Amino acid sequence: MKTFFFFISILLYFNSTSQVVLNNGVFINVNGGISSSPSYLVLNNPPLPATAAPIVKIGTSSSSGGLILESEWNKLQYNLGVLTYPITIPYVSYATGSWVQFPLNFVVNTSGTVNPGNNAVIRFSSQHATTLLSGYDNLTYTPSLVANMNGGSPCSSTNTNNSINAIDRFWIIEPINYSANSNPAVTLDFTYIMSETDVNGGNVTNLASTLQPQRFDTLSTTTVACAWNGFPTNSQEFGTNTVAAITPTSVGSLNGVQVSALQFFPVWTLASYLNPLPVKIISFSGVCENKGIALKWTSAEEVNSAYYTIEKSFDGINFTNLSTVPAAGNSNHTITYSYNDLSVTDNNTCYYRLSETDKNGAREIFQITTVKNCLSALNESAEIYSFANEVTINLLSLSKQNITVTAYDVSGRLIYQKQVFASEGNNSIKLYPDISQGIYLFELKTEKLSVVKRILIER
Repeated sequence: MKTFFFFISILLYFNSTSQVVLNNGVFINVNGGISSSPSYLVLNNPPLPATAAPIVKIGTSSSSGGLILESEWNKLQYNLGVLTYPITIPYVSYATGSWVQFPLNFVVNTSGTVNPGNNAVIRFSSQHATTLLSGYDNLTYTPSLVANMNGGSPCSSTNTNNSINAIDRFWIIEPINYSANSNPAVTLDFTYIMSETDVNGGNVTNLASTLQPQRFDTLSTTTVACAWNGFPTNSQEFGTNTVAAITPTSVGSLNGVQVSALQFFPVWTLASYLNPLPVKIISFSGVCENKGIALKWTSAEEVNSAYYTIEKSFDGINFTNLSTVPAAGNSNHTITYSYNDLSVTDNNTCYYRLSETDKNGAREIFQITTVKNCLSALNESAEIYSFANEVTINLLSLSKQNITVTAYDVSGRLIYQKQVFASEGNNSIKLYPDISQGIYLFELKTEKLSVVKRILIER
């Protein structure tokens, strides 16, 4: 068996398909990295042909070699760009006192969008307890992007540490230089070391049989993230868990984990779906709809929640309250909420911020979503209705313009006409026509629209 540092390049070779090939018994130990100066093993060129794997490991035994990446500052970097090649990271660990293989499969389903002028890459690493049997408290070795193992509002250190319900390892999978919300969409197959789930290490009994993936939401507040998410419901819906016998060298697997571009957060662990790390907001988004912007958000778990607050901004910095929406209170399943902002008046970019307030008054701020150019995506529309002698016109206008309102009696005789000004966006116009009680045909005309409605005028 041979163990070498990654910079001793004579022990690796690249074959005709531009693959990195690890011969039986060769280990690449990427180490020595620190936060200010990480260590990297960089794979620059894609393999050829397209069916080739970037890394090939020859041999299947526990001592057949692989990549040792046992700290978030020791990384494998693959220059993926917009390619969709599947990658298998041949992770290996000696944390149990013997070599254990726990590979990670990374399959790109949809390529990401690369920031112009940048090289988009994926970086892989892992992190675990230094001493296996005394290291179950994950708080002592969380990656730098993880604020807690408990959640809270905001990131309260007084909440219960849930490390006993999570495996004694983190996986860090970082998409770098992809456009906002345009990371690759991928499928992950995790292999985990059984002894890192063992009750002898401080974890709960039978942890391995209930494992599901969770990722730390690095966008859950404006300053520091506070929430784990990953369970679409409080059940096993992410992947298929296969459990092996718990011995120092045995492994289990969690296959078929689907990760969308919007949910591609860097830090992952495996936790019990019976006692998950507290989940907050899974998603928050806004889309242009007929008469404004439709906002939707989904929570995966709620404890003593009172209400949600939606704030709006035109610069992404200065926010004002837009509305509040009652919350469920307590829930262990997904709930989707919605709110329609009808105050769209132009094509300016709108920023929306979501927060939740507990029944005890504690408040947690979640991510910001951005919507722009809504009026350009809409058609002009109008409604006409009356109450007593008041006529109300609700108009979505795509420009500043004069509109004409005309009324005819049942014989077709013109009896009322008025020209009013409409601004770009949503308008609510009230008219008080001086006409007798009766039924009339009212017509609204703009540069692009004509609407006719029969309404009753009462005196």
